[in-house]
Amino acid sequence: MSELNPQQQAVVHTGGGVCLVLAGAGTGKTRTLTRRLQRLLGLGVPPERICLLTFTNRAAATMVERLEGYGVEGVERLWAGTFHCVAAQLLREQGHRIGVEPHFSILDQSDALELMSKAAVQVGVWERKPGTKRVQQLLDLYSACLQRACHLETILQERHPLWFSRRDGVRAIFGAYMARKQALRVMDFDDLLLGWRQLLQSGQGGTCPGGFEHVLVDEYQDINRLQGQIVELLAAPCGNLTVVGDDAQSIYGFRGANPEEILNFEQRFARCRVLKLEQNYRSTGHILSLANASIAHNAHRHPKTLQGQGPKGDLPTLVPCKDERQQAAFVAQRIAELVAQGTDPAEIAVLYRAHWHSNALQQALGDLNVAFSLHSGLPFFERAHIKDALSWLKAMHNPRDAVALRRLLLRMDGVGARTAERIAQVACAANHADLATGLRAALTALALKGRVRAGVAQLALASAQPGDDKAAWLRPALEGWLGQLCLEGREDPERRFAELMALADFAHDADNLTELLTDAALLTSERGRILVHSEQVQSCVTLSTIHKSKGLEWDVVFVIGLAQGRFPLARAAEDAAELEEERRLFHVAVTRARHSLTLTFPRRGRLEGRMGGLGPSVFLKELGGLQAPWWTRLQLVQDPSEPKPAKPLQMSLLGLVAESKG
Repeated sequence: MSELNPQQQAVVHTGGGVCLVLAGAGTGKTRTLTRRLQRLLGLGVPPERICLLTFTNRAAATMVERLEGYGVEGVERLWAGTFHCVAAQLLREQGHRIGVEPHFSILDQSDALELMSKAAVQVGVWERKPGTKRVQQLLDLYSACLQRACHLETILQERHPLWFSRRDGVRAIFGAYMARKQALRVMDFDDLLLGWRQLLQSGQGGTCPGGFEHVLVDEYQDINRLQGQIVELLAAPCGNLTVVGDDAQSIYGFRGANPEEILNFEQRFARCRVLKLEQNYRSTGHILSLANASIAHNAHRHPKTLQGQGPKGDLPTLVPCKDERQQAAFVAQRIAELVAQGTDPAEIAVLYRAHWHSNALQQALGDLNVAFSLHSGLPFFERAHIKDALSWLKAMHNPRDAVALRRLLLRMDGVGARTAERIAQVACAANHADLATGLRAALTALALKGRVRAGVAQLALASAQPGDDKAAWLRPALEGWLGQLCLEGREDPERRFAELMALADFAHDADNLTELLTDAALLTSERGRILVHSEQVQSCVTLSTIHKSKGLEWDVVFVIGLAQGRFPLARAAEDAAELEEERRLFHVAVTRARHSLTLTFPRRGRLEGRMGGLGPSVFLKELGGLQAPWWTRLQLVQDPSEPKPAKPLQMSLLGLVAESKG
């Protein structure tokens, strides 16, 4: 126990009953939870009578490995894993009691989409076969109803009010979907949890033989209502429940996580004991002071104060920049200087709210030959919807580019591979001067009918653009027919649409179409793929969305794009709950840093398609603005993108003047 602080020891030694452990960022919750498991096993609780629920199987495996390292025997008999993992195991053993055969298959996303599509066609709510986008929306609605344990009407009013009049038809589709799954002996991920809850509610099983004596749940702030019900049903017979979480890090609302589960925990368990882990072992004192002051602005929270172990360290740095280009140039230059001074690139991270916020930075790092790894998904120009939009530009730029045209045609309703090939073969013939002429030739030569003919005709009309003025026609296309084509049937259309608008902004800054396509190709390959994926790169800087960074930490962290309307997102200003989640996201970002934290924002840029001034994020303003004592402000007096004197990397923060506050 000597390795644990008094707060951690209190968690380990807490007796039976219900316990809520509020574990702040970097406070050693995994070590504490593992030691509590060790103590329970040491007190004689049989391993098979303990259920440990986590949000990744890796987290469960880590705790089991540590227990084995402590010399604990029988840990292989623990019920440890994710909700879905434990549910699947229990349903295979006990599912026959509620009509679930043990040899069921688990559907992946694409299989679930196919079954939902067939169910929609069977019911026939819409006039024609629903497209992939509509089927995905149906599947999302089905999942939301289960995860939130609420009525279809409630979800429809929130997400798809235009569908409310067809609610009976939607409900019939869900019924047909469930019937098909049952007939095929398959279950999707939501069904696993639904089946587990049904087992528990029926009293027929849902636990190990004899029931669990102790239930422990990690990352409790990320559970949804259905998972919350399962936890309550599991713990009811034994009364011994320990949940560990941090409401200040509840950032997955878009996945169905409900922060009310942890915020209202004491109301559901009136006799619960509340313990806190506030001793932070990761960040310096000044970083923690900033994090504490920011999250205190959330009205709905469990109060706690992160406390550092060592010296206060350097103040975080705030850098207002002229625009995104200067922001990217400054961050890239500063990273290059740090690496030249001996900082391990693997200990440097740049975090941002949305994928496209890193576009300019990727290019700036590439210009300085700084290797980077993207933890935010595919590079911007490799995303499917971005490639779809670029395929139109490529086909317009080079009318013989049949590959680009085929990609775009395949996005059209009713166009299959053979039809796309026939159209592209005629439209991209060498005798056509431009794409519009080629498409009109295809309309004349081929017996196209119905939706296919209408789609090709629309494409021909849109492709007859005068001159090379992308600003005049690309954005309207992305806001209209092209954007709809690129987004049809894809998940998270709001995020993807924002990225399409970022593409329009990127295009606006290019002098001509040739330059735009060249820059896009270089950014995707030379500056992205080669540097990111080269086998010779052993250590590189991390670029990541904040959501992807949770659970990770670095010595040096840059948080960029802290402009109002970008972080927090513009829509959050209209919804108090969304704004609080955005502030929690900011809290997660700053607490990833161990020793050095730099915050930046552009003073000018595009927001909702218009170029103009950008104000600092409300998260900066509510901490006292640019003159606050939470940070050292650095005023750029030289554009980092301009030529530098010889050997600039020997000079720290070249071209900067520090205005130290505090």
